[in-house]
This record gives sequence, structure tokens and C-alpha cells, in this order.
Amino acid sequence: MPATTLLPPRPLTRRAAPRKSTARAKKPFKFELTAEDIALDNAISAAAVRQLAIRRKLREIFAL
Repeated sequence: MPATTLLPPRPLTRRAAPRKSTARAKKPFKFELTAEDIALDNAISAAAVRQLAIRRKLREIFAL
């Protein structure tokens, strides 16, 4: 008789743990950005755009 790899069924008396609804579990996110944070974020974004433009130009030149 071949051995089987199937697990025995779980007992029916076992109940799943109650779950909190996601609406109650999540707290509202309250955070204010300062002007310095916004300026830094804008500078990082601008640098990323410049870097992407440089990569595209190099890809055109060297046909990579």
C-alpha cells in the first residue's frame, strides 16, 4: 500500500480566530510636511528626472 502525503482533514470543531475589520484596525494617518521637507522632496525628484534624461541620452548615443 503506497504512503500518501495528504494531511488528515482538520476537525470541524475548530473555529477561525475573529478578525478586526480593517476600518477599525487602521488609525488615520496624521502627518504634516514642513516647507523644508517639501523642498527636499522636490530637489530629489528633479535630480531623478535629470538622471533619467542622462541615461536616455547615453542609451541613444551608445545604442545599449
